[in-house]
Amino acid sequence: MTFLVRAAGIRRFWSSKRFPMSKLQVRRLAYVPLPNELPKGSTIRYARQGRAQFLGPQEPRPEGLRIAVIGASGSMGAQIARSLVAKRRDFAGLGPLTVQFIGARDGQSLATLMGLCSELRDAYEEFCPHLEVVVDLEAARADIIVMAAGAVLSSTYKTHADLVNANAEIFGHYAAGLVEKNSRAIVLVVSNPVEFGVDTFVKAGFSESRVIGTGAYLDSLRFRREIASE
Repeated sequence: MTFLVRAAGIRRFWSSKRFPMSKLQVRRLAYVPLPNELPKGSTIRYARQGRAQFLGPQEPRPEGLRIAVIGASGSMGAQIARSLVAKRRDFAGLGPLTVQFIGARDGQSLATLMGLCSELRDAYEEFCPHLEVVVDLEAARADIIVMAAGAVLSSTYKTHADLVNANAEIFGHYAAGLVEKNSRAIVLVVSNPVEFGVDTFVKAGFSESRVIGTGAYLDSLRFRREIASE
């Protein structure tokens, strides 16, 4: 007999002929859904090829390289998350890699990020790094922070000035909430306007030498285009 067993979001095929298990063992492997809400300051940790577990606010976080992605429930942040997991081997020699997704308590953020963890573990089972989900900024711990949350250029936000108005509060919220326990982290600002995001994180207390705006190259191309059009 062969059937599908779900354990903490991981799907595995199990054969009773190859790996006989008692009914109790099968019941222990059965999928148990995680709650819709996290206790204040807690973390959901998906250890590599292991069960999901809760880490309380005072519990120590595993050592190694830790990368936090803000906005992984959006299209840009999710793509960054997939790229990090797919490139895990590029981080060899830096210790165990943990990718942490920073969400919010409102809306579908927690459910979306838990689903993303499940998808990544299914797709990259053999070499998926440790994954974590937090919805409280005081629970975030990272050596590198990727800021990918906020509004993007669209029919609603047509100019960089519109984006400043839309993202000013978002930048300030994350910068102020993360600096206390992550002041030594390297911050990569992907959200637009990049310059405004960099300035916000520096003013919050992050070292200006450790806050990097990834949009500089694109902005340089735009500037060259404007010069060429004159």
